[in-house]
This record gives sequence, structure tokens and C-alpha cells, in this order.
Amino acid sequence: MKAKKFIYLFLFLTLSVPTLTFANNKDNNLSKDYILVDKIIAVVNGKPVLKSELKLFQKFYNIQDEKKALNELINQILISQTAKNMGITASQEEINRYILDLAKRNNMNSIEELKEVFEREGIAFSEFKDLIKRQILVGKFTHQYLREKFLEATEEGKVEKSATVRVLYLSKNSPDFEEKYKKVKSLLYKEPFSKLVKTYSDDETTKENGGLLKNIKEGFLNKEIDKKLWGYRKGDIFEVNTDDGVFFIKVEGIEKKFTDDIDNKKLEEKIKKEIDLLIQKLKENSVIKYIN
Repeated sequence: MKAKKFIYLFLFLTLSVPTLTFANNKDNNLSKDYILVDKIIAVVNGKPVLKSELKLFQKFYNIQDEKKALNELINQILISQTAKNMGITASQEEINRYILDLAKRNNMNSIEELKEVFEREGIAFSEFKDLIKRQILVGKFTHQYLREKFLEATEEGKVEKSATVRVLYLSKNSPDFEEKYKKVKSLLYKEPFSKLVKTYSDDETTKENGGLLKNIKEGFLNKEIDKKLWGYRKGDIFEVNTDDGVFFIKVEGIEKKFTDDIDNKKLEEKIKKEIDLLIQKLKENSVIKYIN
């Protein structure tokens, strides 16, 4: 069992995609329940928490105990607030992609179809999108703060990094460098990256295969590229300017794995302790008010 598995120990810290179940009875009791209970039950650092949010949270994560659900909802809110304060964001595109994935896993073809189901049940779709946004923020925070800053620092295992990238290189010695540079910049997010490489790259060795480089190890590429690469995620595109030319790099994938055997039980205990301490610290430095 790999160590990274333990980063997903707690349900409220995961990016799992559950299967939703909705009432199908004619009197639509669930819908009435959601409409009647919409009141403020807590305030977390100035953010009101509605009863309807809690009901949705319970349904989404399948938590029957209301007290436990409220505690985990507050934990999720605190971590998402911390993530935003660190500059971590969840774009509308990421939210829509997650919701579409959820819809497909529940045998629906579009976000609109899922939205209609929520509306029939009396659930505000805006609250559902807020929940998904928080979950994405928490997932990113979990990955960055706990996995990168905590797991990779453990003595039990060493991390080996590898990447798959596409590289587009423009030589400053080329007479049409400025023209090609402006063209690439204008088309960077409009055309497939591999097509841009084949059309504009000055590196003949990688041009034909769309600039694809697989299984790149840390330290293999240009120092400036290597310094930046490991901080990016799949799908990101970044630019590196050197004396000889400009590199455009698209990240196709990043893999980080432990190369040494580790004591999984000991690591699990450390991660649990780290999470508990983090939640405790956040609560100590937050203003949380429960409203009966």
C-alpha cells in the first residue's frame, strides 16, 4: 500500500464523486424538508451556515448524524477559507467539470439535467455549487499542504518525481522569432499545443511528435525549466525565457511516488495527528458561533 493513500483518510478531505439518490415520491417530502429548514444554524468567521447547507452536506456525504455532519461541514469551511487565504482557487471551469463528472456518474448527460433534479427536490443549485467549490479547495489544500509539505518531508520514504511534458522551443537566432513568438502567444489556449509545436517549434528533434517528452526525471531538463516544472499541474502551460530562446512547456502529467518501503501504520498516525492539529489550530484562531 502506497503512503499517498493515507492522504484521503477523511471523507471531508477527499475529492470523491458519490452516487446521488433522490426521493421519487409524489408528495416530495425531501423538497418540503429543504424549503422549511432554511435558517442560520452557525456562523464561521462571519460566514453564515444554513440548515439547508447542512442537509445537503449530510446527503452528499451520506452522514446520518447531524452533529457529526455539522462538525465536518465546519471543518470543510475552515480549510476552504484557509486555502483561499493561501491563494488557492477553484475556477468555474473546474467546478463545472467536477459537476459534469458527477452528473455522468449518475447517468445524466449534462449539468442542466442534474440542476433540474436538484430543483425538483427543492435544493438550491447555488448551494450545491458552493459545496463543490469548497470540496475542490479542500482537495487542493490537502494535496499541497499535507502531501507536498508533510509527506515528502517524512524520513520514512523518498519521493521520486517524473513528468510527461510537451515542449515548444523558439530560437532567438531565428529571423522570424518575434513574429512566431507573438503568434504562439496569441494561439496558446486556442489551438492544440501539439499542433503549435509542429507548426512553430525550432527544435527539429521533438517537432514531429508534437514536442512530447515522457518520463522526465527531476534535473533532466534545462535548470530554469526544471525549477518551475514541479510546481505545476497537469494541463498547465508555462513559459521560460533563456538567453538562446523561449520555451513553452505544457504539463501532460506529474507523478510523485515513494521509492522506499515505509511503515504505513506509523505514517497514518502522523497524518491523522497533523490533520487533527491543523483543525484544532484553525478552530482556535476562528470565530465560530452556533445558533440554536
